[in-house]
Amino acid sequence: MAPSKEEKIKGSLLGLAWGDILGCPVEGWRGHEIQTIYGDPFA
Repeated sequence: MAPSKEEKIKGSLLGLAWGDILGCPVEGWRGHEIQTIYGDPFA
């Protein structure tokens, strides 16, 4: 069964919240700064 409109909205908001939580520590950093600390994810 396909998710309801309410479930889709809830999923979108939860995804946005998790993105903010996980991205907060590096907010405003430049790409090379993130790679220096955390490494290259594609290496």
